[in-house]
Amino acid sequence: MNANDLWQHIKRITGGFYLDAAMDPQRPYDGQPHTSSGERGKTIIEGLTMRDLMDCYIIGCYQSSPLAPAEYPETIFDLPWDQIGPMAVAQNMLCEVERRMGIFPNIPVV
Repeated sequence: MNANDLWQHIKRITGGFYLDAAMDPQRPYDGQPHTSSGERGKTIIEGLTMRDLMDCYIIGCYQSSPLAPAEYPETIFDLPWDQIGPMAVAQNMLCEVERRMGIFPNIPVV
């Protein structure tokens, strides 16, 4: 195996940070248990509509901004996008999905 092959395998198993991984729905869940690439990520979404998922995305955008709720603009287009991390949006969205499913926080108790 050459270095490029190794890098491709690393990208595939490290989760949704890379397009290669996101395009492979059959990749293993082998991340930390509390992450979307670990046990928590295996949770089947139940009881939500497509609109609910869009709402969770929008809420994730707002929650990822550095603004306090009282400072939130009316639309997500007016958020300070230069200060928002894309993975923060994804993580906050998934937490909101869990809230709406009634399972937040979906992490093992140790």
